[in-house]
Amino acid sequence: MVNNTCFLIREAWNRSRSYLMVVIIKNVMEAAIPLINIGGIGIVVKSILEMEGYNAALRKILFFVGLNLLIAVINNVLSVVENNAMRKSTNVLQFGYMEDCVNIDYHFVQDKTLLNLKPKSMGARPEFFLNLWGKCINGFAEIAGVVALIAITSPVFIFLIVILSLMIIEMNIFMDKKEFHYNQEKVEDDRKLDYLYDVMTNYKYAKEIRMNKAVQLIESKYDTVLKKQLQTLKMLIREKIGVECLSNAVTLIQLFTVYAYFTYQVYAGNIDLAEYTVMVSSVTLFATALVSLFTNVGKATTNFKAIDFLKEYEQVVKENSTNRASNELQYPDVDLATGIIRFDNVSFKYPGADRNTLSNICLDIQPGKKTALVGLNGAGKSTLIMLLLRLYQPTEGTIYINDVDISTIPFKQYIAQFSVVLQDFALFAYSLKENIVFNEEYDEEKIEKCLERSGLFERVGTLPEGMETSLFKELDTNGVELSGGEGQKVALARALYKNGSIVIMDEPTSAFDPLAEYDFFKRLEELSEGKTTLFVSHRLSSTVFCDDIVVLKDGCIVEEGTHDTLMANNSTYRELFDMQAKYYEKGTFDE
Repeated sequence: MVNNTCFLIREAWNRSRSYLMVVIIKNVMEAAIPLINIGGIGIVVKSILEMEGYNAALRKILFFVGLNLLIAVINNVLSVVENNAMRKSTNVLQFGYMEDCVNIDYHFVQDKTLLNLKPKSMGARPEFFLNLWGKCINGFAEIAGVVALIAITSPVFIFLIVILSLMIIEMNIFMDKKEFHYNQEKVEDDRKLDYLYDVMTNYKYAKEIRMNKAVQLIESKYDTVLKKQLQTLKMLIREKIGVECLSNAVTLIQLFTVYAYFTYQVYAGNIDLAEYTVMVSSVTLFATALVSLFTNVGKATTNFKAIDFLKEYEQVVKENSTNRASNELQYPDVDLATGIIRFDNVSFKYPGADRNTLSNICLDIQPGKKTALVGLNGAGKSTLIMLLLRLYQPTEGTIYINDVDISTIPFKQYIAQFSVVLQDFALFAYSLKENIVFNEEYDEEKIEKCLERSGLFERVGTLPEGMETSLFKELDTNGVELSGGEGQKVALARALYKNGSIVIMDEPTSAFDPLAEYDFFKRLEELSEGKTTLFVSHRLSSTVFCDDIVVLKDGCIVEEGTHDTLMANNSTYRELFDMQAKYYEKGTFDE
């Protein structure tokens, strides 16, 4: 417990120092208010009993009211500071999780274990436990303040009050543990509900839902998960009602005991009415503070369980952020632009999968040449690209550029050399210019050239704000919706603007109409500019432009060569090419 407490204090000090200090000061100040009021009531009542006069009593009242006002003003200022500190700390935390998501190896981004660990670990973050610890500090300060007042009371009476308080505390802690386990167990279901809500409200799913009458299916899935949660919640609520009824009964017994005991003391002549007022208020505050303190301490101990989740989460992120770790390495003596890319017996298997997606890949990609990767769906073409981009790490084997292991090259400098058009490219709800330029230096002449080469220049001229026009309407009601082909041209312009020394095009024309596709292949030499180019396509008629064609089947390379050589081999490539060719007129892709 001590080690866990120290861990949380270090976490708060290192991550949210200002937030920690404000929480401590604010809660100590708040604890002072009831103590001042108890003392104030006793002094005013005593002044009245001793007939000191109305003015004397009024001065005392004004003094304590003024003191309350001063503390209230200070606490209001501290609340503003606290909210600001918490907001800053929360932003830092959120940014940290975003960085983890960006830096962790790509296939872990949607890993179920990691996605569940993140919310479970949040209880060990200062943003989620400091408020609770503040309540503990408040309770401790109140108890410390009244302990001197009730010290003169009968030890037997105090013992009885403490026993009754401990019964209430135990019941509260029992329910807190139940609620903690309930919240931990529903993390995965919450993710499912969030996903289904996103599907029902996200614009990109709207057409599919309407066209395929998917509402009933999605609602039934949502209802199934929700009913499961509600069933567990009903059981929890029933238990909670029973425990709270019992707790309230004990609280009433405790309250009756306090009033009965001190009323007896008045009639016995042991205390006067002023002391009666102070003692009743003090013991009531003591009992309330005791329950509050230990209940909140019980809740705080649940943070200790979150520490294990946090440590596991951080360990998973650390062990699987190989690209981020590589940024600390010294850049080796290698020129990516002129290097031979070599796959040396490379295999890859997804975590938890039964078999390899790629097996024993041996391949040399020559610099300045256009290499095509072809094969049926699931052959492993895109996976091979992901390995080269270091979004996946090989299960076996090594990828080299000029005999330098690519994993030893700092990732930031490595990936900067790639211009990529992915099959599942993404556009963002910002301006067209930002979607193309990102963090590169803006060059108007350069971007216009890229727009022309990607076939998007004329379309930009029709946009209401040109390059400053927002895409989509999530953040800008005047945003535009591009067609699939236009979106792919944006992705192509983005790759051209980056101007990397290695170009990767994964199905770059899948959303193009035939004329746009024809124009693209006519200008493929110009687009690649003699750079090392990897081209992935299902449409084998496009591969005739490439210097080397690699045929993949079931995760293995089954053929390699030029178009003419592979056609002459009369094997897998010829079979696939002829199968597709009958759907096109001869010469479709000829100039």
